[in-house]
Amino acid sequence: MKAFNQFVSKANSYKNIEPDLTEEQIREKYVNGEIFNEGSFVQKIDTGEVGKIVRRGANHLICVSEDEKVFRTWITDVKEVQEEVYEIGTCKYRKHAQQMVPGQPVKKFSGKIKIKSSYK
Repeated sequence: MKAFNQFVSKANSYKNIEPDLTEEQIREKYVNGEIFNEGSFVQKIDTGEVGKIVRRGANHLICVSEDEKVFRTWITDVKEVQEEVYEIGTCKYRKHAQQMVPGQPVKKFSGKIKIKSSYK
């Protein structure tokens, strides 16, 4: 019984996305199109799963995760996250580009470049 009560209290603490917003305010912003628009990214609070919003329902979202898994969630059970921005020339950009190429190993290059010279 104690574990169930802990589960219920934990589940109730996830209801508000931001401490200053009630469920009614979240719903009002959602209806006005201020939050959770198609194409933005959300994260499920309970599992941490991140997905892109592909469809908006009356009070739920249909999202697709990176591994092409479709999931549905209530608007009170998610938070909006920012899409990562990659600056060209940084290690973060290199790692992201390597992950996008199928079969490409993600590796860090050393700072030394060997140049083969044809002049001997």
